[in-house]
Amino acid sequence: MPNLRSLLMILLVTVIGAGATLYLKNEIHALHTINGETMVTIPSMSTPIATTSPDTETPTVPTPAQEIPEAITGTLSAVDTGCFSDGVCFATVAGQKVILLIGRYQGPVGRIIGAESIGDLETHIGKTVTVYAGKDTDGNFTLLGNEAFYLKVASETTTTTGACKVGGCSAQLCGEASDMDGMVTTCEFRAEYACYRTATCERQTTGKCGWTQTTELAQCLKNPPTQL
Repeated sequence: MPNLRSLLMILLVTVIGAGATLYLKNEIHALHTINGETMVTIPSMSTPIATTSPDTETPTVPTPAQEIPEAITGTLSAVDTGCFSDGVCFATVAGQKVILLIGRYQGPVGRIIGAESIGDLETHIGKTVTVYAGKDTDGNFTLLGNEAFYLKVASETTTTTGACKVGGCSAQLCGEASDMDGMVTTCEFRAEYACYRTATCERQTTGKCGWTQTTELAQCLKNPPTQL
């Protein structure tokens, strides 16, 4: 039979082993919070190990319109097509930056009128354009955020500034002075020709010369005088 000394040694080893096991369990499961992250502390390691995943870079989020839309008209002085590489496409109108598109933007966006594309817009530099757009948080005009927004290139019109002149054998024609000079017409007479004697030959809103259509002229043409 084991003597008393042996029994005491066995008891001492058992107590020490149980205490060490309990200590390790408590240490391994001890959780601490450092700077908002949950950390696990292991006695054999001096450096805490973070259980959260590392931070990832947050992509740039486009900013759509934040303010009430405004309209400006001015000269198109520059076009940047950088949005084809996930950047920003913008135009410069009357010194103002107008954002047309951002590469990764998926929301509603306005239109470009008078040009086939953003790239084609470069061929209209120097022309007058009208912009109806919102403002972003940086104060730039932007087509982002509303399909009703637009950038419109003014259509080209030919305006003649010469004088208008009455012509024809019975003074029944109204046209450009350069066309009326030397024009030869037949000299048949019609009663309605008398109505043009008091009518006004001038340049109309279309840019062309013509008789100004008044109520008096319309009534006369409908019921021309039978006597001159």
